[in-house]
Amino acid sequence: TAWDGFLQETIQVIVRDWETPKARELAYSIYDKMHGRFGLILPSATIGGKVYEQKHVAEISAIQEPYCIGTDDEGRTEFTMNFIIYYKRS
Repeated sequence: TAWDGFLQETIQVIVRDWETPKARELAYSIYDKMHGRFGLILPSATIGGKVYEQKHVAEISAIQEPYCIGTDDEGRTEFTMNFIIYYKRS
């Protein structure tokens, strides 16, 4: 395949807002900025004490468009989307 020699990871992004149109707008804004991106360098990051190394990304591809999953415990509308990140081996 075209991605032989590359690794891949999936990520899930969840957005929420009190107003459904704002949650949808934010979700699609993130989707539009991530899907189909090529040749990026994602910086290293520490989240919850876990260190994620810098990645040289070949492509970010959406698995699906943003999807409304209902509301959270506080009544905020939530949208989710998932992406595959193809990146070079270190």
